[in-house]
Amino acid sequence: MLRLRRTIYIIAANALYYSGLIWLWLAIRRRLTDPHRTCVIGFHRVLTERDWNRSASQRGIVLREETFARLLQHLRRWFQVIPLSELTEGGYKSTKPRCLLTFDDGWRDNFTTAFPLLKRFRMPVVVFLTTGLIDSRETFWVERLRKAWGDPDLQKKMREPFETLTPSQSPESDLAEMIEILKHRPSRERTKIISQLLPPAPPISAPAGVDEMLTWEEVLVMSQQGTEFGAHTVTHPLLVYESDSELESEVRSSKQAIEDRLGTEVRAFAYPNGSWDERVRNRVEVAGFSCAFTTQRGWYSQGDDRFAIRRIMLHEGNITGPGGHFSPAVLSLRLLGCL
Repeated sequence: MLRLRRTIYIIAANALYYSGLIWLWLAIRRRLTDPHRTCVIGFHRVLTERDWNRSASQRGIVLREETFARLLQHLRRWFQVIPLSELTEGGYKSTKPRCLLTFDDGWRDNFTTAFPLLKRFRMPVVVFLTTGLIDSRETFWVERLRKAWGDPDLQKKMREPFETLTPSQSPESDLAEMIEILKHRPSRERTKIISQLLPPAPPISAPAGVDEMLTWEEVLVMSQQGTEFGAHTVTHPLLVYESDSELESEVRSSKQAIEDRLGTEVRAFAYPNGSWDERVRNRVEVAGFSCAFTTQRGWYSQGDDRFAIRRIMLHEGNITGPGGHFSPAVLSLRLLGCL
């Protein structure tokens, strides 16, 4: 069923794109609504072909290097890619649709793989850092869980706390359900469960792995060359499940850590997993941020709530066509279908 739906989507995308109807639709919408509406795109990771086959990250957060390069080439032709200041302060005029690029988490491949391409195409970007993982050999618990799942003995042990989990015919589906269950637990409770399930993180002296985070030195280099950094909490909990004190610490401490390291004001925040409510939103505003980003799909217009900015999250599976190659038609329907 999923394969059939994807095939229909690709056929529709190609029909709209190559007939020109999708661009006519965009022109009409821009005239009738806000001509300065901005498409904010969200990424997580960009991997080389070698790292693609080694990473434990879920496919829904990764792009291949070649796909990312072709995407940037397409954006340079059809969009005006703007810095964060132009989104929040306005006043930027362009005959092309506007676009802002963002990355969540602070993966090391943002520096080694994505950053050189962004420089080549001269595109500004905002990177949201999970500050507690920067400059450490630790990675997210999801990647550690997925990596351990490949060991049959560990897999059996990992199932034990999830008595309500209904085994399926797909171990991958079982793992995905476990991850979703753990995501929606308070961080203290989740950390306790994971510490009982998984071996400890590798020591600092261990060889570098593919699923590692940025170092502060790399962050500084990117900052000096025009990259803007925002906060993404300290430990990446879903903030709606955290106590007031934990929420306060995660938000303020992440902002302070980046400002201390870079000596610049941190203006932007991204909600982990896009999870927020009014309590979380208000705490972010009180902490001194000027805007915050969700993962709810849509474009941003001047006058919208700056602490609930919508984004369109992209990954390999939702911008490629037949053969797994970048598809401008699929991308265009993905972006313009959110207007």
